[in-house]
Amino acid sequence: MAWLQPLDSIAPEDLAPLGDHLYYLGRLQRQQLPVISGWLVPAASWPQLWRRAAAQSPVLATTQTTLDQTNLQQEFASLQRLSQQGQAAFRQIPLEATLMAELEQWPHLTWWIQAYLGGDLGALGRGLLLAQTGCRPDQSLGQALREFWSQVLSAPNLLLWQHYRQPLDQLPLTTLITPIYPALASGRLRLRDQSAELEAILGLDLPSAQGEAWQARCRVDLPASSPLAWQAGRQDLIYQLDLGEGSASLAVHPRGDPAVPSPLIPAQVEDLLNL
Repeated sequence: MAWLQPLDSIAPEDLAPLGDHLYYLGRLQRQQLPVISGWLVPAASWPQLWRRAAAQSPVLATTQTTLDQTNLQQEFASLQRLSQQGQAAFRQIPLEATLMAELEQWPHLTWWIQAYLGGDLGALGRGLLLAQTGCRPDQSLGQALREFWSQVLSAPNLLLWQHYRQPLDQLPLTTLITPIYPALASGRLRLRDQSAELEAILGLDLPSAQGEAWQARCRVDLPASSPLAWQAGRQDLIYQLDLGEGSASLAVHPRGDPAVPSPLIPAQVEDLLNL
């Protein structure tokens, strides 16, 4: 089977397993609108990934039994041990050769990995697994995915799976892999019938994705007829991407003043709205 699917391959029947955000992102790309391209590791692949890992690790093989038989909320030491040993074990197991062969075809120097939960867990949001970024030659995309997926076994997530009685081999987990591009500012634009809402941060949107900052926000009437009124954001660090010939690096720069009163000038907002 093919492990990876292009984002624009999303079909109407994928709405329930993918959730609104990822589904409509794929639909927008399919209509050739200016959204980022990417690959999916669909939720249907997760059971095979987990069962293969559990078959190769005694630690992972007993993790589900521990979840079923131990009240981890009352046994912090057991929770901590299960999480630490489980994540370490998962990171050590090589991915299946066919998946690695497909990952080798990734045409970009950089990647941004995000997780989406579908079904009844979709309302929990995308923050359960922290977004993972990386670039060649520092590591391979396969290594990055192993580290990313090991977060399934973080202590907060183990408590969550136990609370919802969610078997580890049946997680509705879809993984999105997208390239990273240099950016003066980044964020989200939400278009409504007569207005638009904009959230933005300076540089790459890594601080807010990792809980280190909050974005500046503004609302714009359509068509725009009044000056922009920003609600200031805050960030202590700016993440920037430097692309070289055959290599890339992520640089982090501290900011003297963490306040972000207006990350975009009016002309830049107008360009966004004209897309």
